[in-house]
Amino acid sequence: QDWDLHHDDKASIFVWMCYACNNQFRILNEDCPQNGSDNLGLVFESRLRRIGRMVAILDRWDQPTYHKRIWTQFEQFTASKLCIPVTMILPPQEAESLRDKIRS
Repeated sequence: QDWDLHHDDKASIFVWMCYACNNQFRILNEDCPQNGSDNLGLVFESRLRRIGRMVAILDRWDQPTYHKRIWTQFEQFTASKLCIPVTMILPPQEAESLRDKIRS
């Protein structure tokens, strides 16, 4: 909610959630036709390139879970490699906590 306040044309905001489209658990299942991760990076890269920007949703500013997962590290690496702008957002109470910390 906080994030969309900075965008005038809300009708042009679409969200593509990587975890829902690139099932990282299903690729490990040998019985699944989407088995394998050989092209997962290429699929993610092409979609990110087409979208042109990325929003990372953090749970907290101090030791976020987001940075403890290898896939999200790969997301950040790929965005950096492709020069894709990344916006990191926090829940309102965490954003306020971070602002308080910066001010102190």
